[in-house]
Amino acid sequence: AMLRDGREALLEGMRIDMNRDHATGYFMELNMVEHAAQHALDHLDEWMALKTVATNLVNVPGSSALKSEPFGAVLIVGCWNYPLLLALDPLVGAIAAGNA
Repeated sequence: AMLRDGREALLEGMRIDMNRDHATGYFMELNMVEHAAQHALDHLDEWMALKTVATNLVNVPGSSALKSEPFGAVLIVGCWNYPLLLALDPLVGAIAAGNA
């Protein structure tokens, strides 16, 4: 919602700070982050699902599965040349993984 609602303000900020025209700012940064966020939303159920794996003979008749869990807090360091893309794209993955 922030990217959609604040799109013009973000593009104007990129124009003022980096002299980047709106088309370049949108296609090289905002659009890519929007697609990454939509991809994460589309596949989140698949990424969170339990994955069954083979059980060794010692644990038969049990079953084994892998459960994805977040590690906790993450640090994201952005760069000045593509500040939105290089800061928000890793943020999408970190939030999708359940990290803070």
